[in-house]
Order: sequence, then structure tokens, then C-alpha cells
Amino acid sequence: GETSSDQKEYRGVVSFYATAFSSAPDLASAGGNFTDFALARDISPGKSWLVAGVISDSGFAEVDSVLRLHDRNGHNSAVRVSFGALPYLALPLTPIMERNVQRLNIYNIDFHDEIKLSDHLFVLYGTELQATDPGVNARKFRPRWGVNYLPSKGHKFSYLRTTSLPQLQRVVDLQEGESIQFSSPFQHEFGNRLNFGTSRVAHSEIATDHTWRPSSRFVLGAYSDDFSANNLVCCGMSFGNLFPSNKGIRVAYLGSLGSRLDTGVGYTYGGGIHSYGQLTELATQNFHVITARLRTEIPTSKTQVSATYRWISGDSITIIDPYQDVFDSSSPGVSLMIAQVIPYFGRFLPGKLEAQIDVRNLFAKNYSELYNSPSLRRIDFLQPAKLVRGGLKLKF
Repeated sequence: GETSSDQKEYRGVVSFYATAFSSAPDLASAGGNFTDFALARDISPGKSWLVAGVISDSGFAEVDSVLRLHDRNGHNSAVRVSFGALPYLALPLTPIMERNVQRLNIYNIDFHDEIKLSDHLFVLYGTELQATDPGVNARKFRPRWGVNYLPSKGHKFSYLRTTSLPQLQRVVDLQEGESIQFSSPFQHEFGNRLNFGTSRVAHSEIATDHTWRPSSRFVLGAYSDDFSANNLVCCGMSFGNLFPSNKGIRVAYLGSLGSRLDTGVGYTYGGGIHSYGQLTELATQNFHVITARLRTEIPTSKTQVSATYRWISGDSITIIDPYQDVFDSSSPGVSLMIAQVIPYFGRFLPGKLEAQIDVRNLFAKNYSELYNSPSLRRIDFLQPAKLVRGGLKLKF
């Protein structure tokens, strides 16, 4: 990811969260209490390092460590090493609850490089290597390549083809307006079901990205997944060969309304999978998805509010366009996050302390009886149920 600071000391975030309410079945969740962190440092003018991760009381854990080399002889390179420990519900169920929960360990190594051919043309390539314990039916070697064309500052046209897994895009806010942007190879939302990263094929997309000011960005793209993003695995049986491809388009605009109000709106029309009954019939279907986001800060109280609304035209059991990197939440309906700076005395810890409450899918939209089906807990099921959690965050 990128940071907006040239400082060389460590800076980062440590957060402690507890789930107050979740409509998802407890056994299929990733836990109720979480500690997540992100730590960054600029080692030298051309080298930066980031480590981020999360652990929970259920044994769920992930750690990502990224080393970036900037502008080295026309190269912008990055190496990432990741580990994930993912608990899941094993089938068939037994009366002994401890035997129902199994653990999947995932190990990832990712190399990515961007080569500057001219002031306007860049070629990128990379690969992802993944191993699991126990072994699963998954592609272990996933190359990618692409082209970026920048006709002028802030304007980019790009093409990307990859067999890597879709990744969760994350933005971490630090002190004094600095932010860190990075992606995790384990796509999930904390406290909800996990994407186990089983067999996928190829993702291709062509996009244009225009930035007029630091706070004004327009994105337009078209994509095709053959067959990757909506692959399903249930009870040891794959449904991927039933749905050879999904295609779609996306458009988004991010901008500011004043100095303290950031907005974003996006639209996607793409394929997904609709389920009839208790997974008795599956069918491909095109869906309309609209996402809107609003972020603001109240200067007098230093209260930060972020609200997201995501509407989909039907009930898709898989996320639409999982490779997008504009919006960092796939929760349907209304989601709300409130952060309040806490004044504390003595300065026994450096930085700034915040209290936070995070509500996902406030009105339990698209939450049906299918969520209570034990068989669905083995599927890449990415429409999170209602979730309320809160905690403390230290920024330094």
C-alpha cells in the first residue's frame, strides 16, 4: 500500500474489538473477540515495510508482511508473506462439538513488480504461491500480468489478467490524516464467514481511473471471471463447472463535499449465483448493485462517522465483482461506524485513543433461512449477516 508520510519511525494502529451481537451462527463465525493491528515504517527513501494482522478468541488468525522497493532502476516491487489460520465447520456433524470445528492453515507468498518503460507506459507482473494444511483442491501457482498507461498526471488506463484470489482491500487511518492502503489475500469481514480460497480460474479486467484532485476520483471498468469468483464447494463437491464465466461492468465516483465530508457512490452490473430452496437448485443471474458511502468528522467533539449503503437487486449467495478495490465492505444494507477520540491523562501510551462502534448490515437485509443451513457454511458465502461490535483503537 501507500502512505502519505516521509517519516522513518514506526507508526500504526492497534485495535481491540468484541462482538456484542451477531445473527450469524456462532459455530460458523470467526470468533467474538478480535485484536487487529497495522504497523508501518519507511526504512529508507526507496524502501518501506508493513505488517498487519488479526487474531480472535476462536483461533482465527492472519498476518501479512509486505516489503516494498520504490523506484529501483525503473522498478516498483513488493514481496508479501502471509499466514492464515481459518476455523471452519466440518461435515457431517457429530454430537461432540469440538470435533465439528476444523482448522485450515494457509501460507501465501506473493511477488509483484511494475516496470517503467517510459514516462507514460508501465508493465506489471507477479505471482502468488499458496500452500494449505490440510491440502485442498486449489490452484497453488497463480500468475498475473497487466499494462498501465498514464497519458497525464492523475489519468490511467489499465488492463489486468490474474489467477490470484480476490483480496480484501483495507484502509487504515493513522494520526494526523495519514492512511495506509493494503490488501489481504484472505477475503473476509471480521466476525462473519470466511472465504476459504478454493479453486479459481482467471480474472480479466480493463479499466480507466481518473483523479482530478486528491479527493476526486472516477473509475470505469469491465471484467470477466472464467470461472473464478463464484466457484462453490459444498460437502466435497464443486459447482464451478456449472457456471463457466461471469461478466460485468463497474462505475464509481469518490469525492469531497467540503473539507470534512467525503462521499462515494458506485454501480456494478454483473453475474452471481442465486439459490432456490436449501441449495436444491442453483442458477446464474445478473444483478444490479449500488453502493454509497459517506464519511465525516465533527470538529468540536472529534467524532468520526462513516455510513455505507449497499443495495443489490436480488439474493446472490456470492459477492458481485469481488476483485473491485474501491469500497472496502461487502455487507448489504446499511452499515455504520462511529469513532470517538478519548482524552486520557499521563500519556502512558503514545498516540491517540479512540472508542469505536461498528454495525454491519443494520437492518439484516438479504438475511434468509439459508444462513441457518449447515451445508452453506462450507460455501464461499459472502453476504454477511447483521453484526454489532465495539472496542478501542490506539493510533500512533
